[in-house]
Amino acid sequence: MPQVTFKGIKIDELCFISKDLKDNLERIIDCERRHIKFDLVQAVNVDNGTVIEAFPKAEMVWFPRSQEMQDAVAQEITKVLKKLGYIHVQVTFNVFKPENFYENGIHY
Repeated sequence: MPQVTFKGIKIDELCFISKDLKDNLERIIDCERRHIKFDLVQAVNVDNGTVIEAFPKAEMVWFPRSQEMQDAVAQEITKVLKKLGYIHVQVTFNVFKPENFYENGIHY
């Protein structure tokens, strides 16, 4: 179920990092790779009436996991985005209760 939504990067950059990132997240989370999903949302950042360059943001949605695991995931995502040349990276987590997550009308 872990899903990561990226903003502020290009599609070719996500494609470039996706295999290695999925490999490493699979190991850290101990989750089958087919359940780890990456999405890219194109966003435009505006400040004071001017389009500004965005910095990468990654939002992970998942079921509850340990603080240590969350820290490791944040560090891994930050590491791969910084390898692309970004200086500032933001990673946030949204934790779902299994009973509040539905797939095909059935909750976990």
